[in-house]
Amino acid sequence: MVREYVGKYPGQIIPFISERNQGAQENIWNAYQSVDTKYCTVLECDDYWCDEKKLQLQIHAMETHPECSFCAHNTVLYTLDENTREYADGSLWITRRLFKVKKIIHYADIEPIDIGGYIPHISSRLIRTQLLNLDKIKYKESILFDFNQYFYLLLKGPYYYIDRAMSTYQKTGEGIHSGKPPLVVLTDEFERIGEFNRQTDFIIADKIFREYRLQLEHRLNLFYDYKYKTGYTKKMDDSVDPSLFDTMEYEEEQEFFTSSNPAVLQSEVIELKKQLDNIKKSKTYRIGRLMLFVPKKTIIFYRSCRDNGFIYTLKKVQRKIKRLIKKLCGYKPMYDNTVTLTREDSVVNISILKNKLNKNLFYFLCSAGIGDTLLICGLRYALEEKLNGKLHFLIPASHEILMEMYGFSDYTLVTWEGCNLEKVSDMTPGPAKGRIFVAHPHMHRELKRFFYPIKEQISTKKFLPWFLEFLELPENTRLQEPTVIPTLSEGLRKRLEGIAPLDKIALVCMEATSMLWLPEEFWENKVKELKKSGLTVISNAISSENVIAGTKWLNMSLMDAIALAYTCHSVYALRSGFCDAIYLRGKDLHVYYPRHSSLFIYSLNDLFGRNDIDEQIILA
Repeated sequence: MVREYVGKYPGQIIPFISERNQGAQENIWNAYQSVDTKYCTVLECDDYWCDEKKLQLQIHAMETHPECSFCAHNTVLYTLDENTREYADGSLWITRRLFKVKKIIHYADIEPIDIGGYIPHISSRLIRTQLLNLDKIKYKESILFDFNQYFYLLLKGPYYYIDRAMSTYQKTGEGIHSGKPPLVVLTDEFERIGEFNRQTDFIIADKIFREYRLQLEHRLNLFYDYKYKTGYTKKMDDSVDPSLFDTMEYEEEQEFFTSSNPAVLQSEVIELKKQLDNIKKSKTYRIGRLMLFVPKKTIIFYRSCRDNGFIYTLKKVQRKIKRLIKKLCGYKPMYDNTVTLTREDSVVNISILKNKLNKNLFYFLCSAGIGDTLLICGLRYALEEKLNGKLHFLIPASHEILMEMYGFSDYTLVTWEGCNLEKVSDMTPGPAKGRIFVAHPHMHRELKRFFYPIKEQISTKKFLPWFLEFLELPENTRLQEPTVIPTLSEGLRKRLEGIAPLDKIALVCMEATSMLWLPEEFWENKVKELKKSGLTVISNAISSENVIAGTKWLNMSLMDAIALAYTCHSVYALRSGFCDAIYLRGKDLHVYYPRHSSLFIYSLNDLFGRNDIDEQIILA
């Protein structure tokens, strides 16, 4: 067929026919390398152009605007496989108003990315060939994959948009992306994003991640609308026919569910992780890691010597060796002045408590982190109104400070040592009077899949809507604020008097249980920056082993740590439950996230409806 067209249009079509099947990616890469013209474009086999003036209009635009890296236009959407339908036939790819009023699109124009729908389809792009720089590309993914190519070219210059549908995308359900479950696509793309960002100096990871999250969220919403009638399709283009989803039979429903819901795909992800673990055990991987490890450590040592001096750097290494030796020897330091809120005999095991429960109360066991307990406190009155009854909190002793902050007296300090909370959840899957309800999905067998995306930080939902769904509360439910801010204990106040005035103290909180920890080098640089501005820095760490060099460490109770966070000059913290307890601080609270997905899910400003907390992504 190719040869037939070559004979029909001699000199206009140049064939490259392989002796064997190379696969789509290798084939396209070789095709790019063969281009010797000023412009190039890719048309994949299941798409087609539908306007005779397409190339003429695009080349004219590129000739007129030499600053543009590529030219694109709108695309018409069709679906050939009903089982993978996501839109009505004839829908347009790009619908944002921006493209009605603007022709030259810059990198800065795409900042409000969550609106979506602005990345022009691959079939619509005419590229200025010289900007591909194929000889300098280390990672082929830079141009082989749709979103990556889009951002890669945008870094070279803006693009020209023609608001005219001149190509057609046909979804077959067998494509590299559309033929895979969305969570598998997202998992695959995380690896590519990491590689690609080395090529682009790590400046666009958030945009690529959000794009894939949008795709995943869209497919999930379609499933939720079919399953639970959420009304999502009504919010889409008027041309979408909601009855499309009512025609599915049971088998099709199961297939749709399996391919669209990331929670159901836990087994697939576990399998992927097993494969990754097997790779990590291989000799090739270990040798590669060793080759990377030595130079990296050498560079860090050199930079430290350059920035801090040779003697300081040696002392720093010496401190790390001492910490390691103490850890290996099982050394546990003893400290005085430890403040405790409760006596040991005031804590009750729930196995004993369950036989003494009041039949008129709802017992909520807060078995997760301090942030989760704080949310239950903030939702208490909404829950009581929904349940038409009173709540009684069952909390670990360390969370008692939250009861004080909210002014609650109806709680019991408990431990669940030796108890199987999954069995407790099996007996009480939902709130019931006179029964213990585990107020978090992590111990509910039937909710493990619900919990998995949040736990792995690959969720398409933010934390509060996710938590409200678990508690069966309306989406617009508002959190109540704490009414009491704790004050410093007399013991801590006296210790601080010998260190620095409160308005000259910065608190650094580098620990978290559910987040990747940031490199020690980041914290050390932050401490130097704070000390240069005249502040004394205190590390809020559970153990002295994690204290950052150049800071002071006080063995504080949670109450004192929260009180200090509210009264000191400023707080710098890795996102953790502790941040939830001090969110009212607002100004001068600086919170760091190790991943883009972490910020999307756990943003304090989103969670508590604020805009004054400084939130930053520091890729771990």
